[in-house]
Amino acid sequence: ISDIRYVLNLIKLENPKEITLIVSPKWKFEFFKQVKELLKTTRNIGDILKELMKTDLRQHGTEISKIISKLVEKQPEYILSQEKELKIFTESKSLIEKEFNTPVKLVLAENSKDQKANYAQPSKPAILIV
Repeated sequence: ISDIRYVLNLIKLENPKEITLIVSPKWKFEFFKQVKELLKTTRNIGDILKELMKTDLRQHGTEISKIISKLVEKQPEYILSQEKELKIFTESKSLIEKEFNTPVKLVLAENSKDQKANYAQPSKPAILIV
């Protein structure tokens, strides 16, 4: 809710017509979990990248290399699965709609054609407001 308020303030919009929350793609949840585990033994980004590139996450190497340093600096306290995060947002949807008096759509990043879906991360969905 605070992130939505921040975006509304940023775009100077008081009465949105619709809010869309885009839940992070499934691979990012696995990426975040693996980084959190690797941080128990090293904080060296190069070493972490080497280990990650030995896994199926290699196919996302370009994007991983762009966000790894921020993730090493600060990780979410809890990393859920995509399914659990979507469930939490689904259960909170009516509360968010009531708070902003507008319909809320929930979308998985894999099902979104919007460019902002690329910015969705575990515990930080991409937010689209119209």
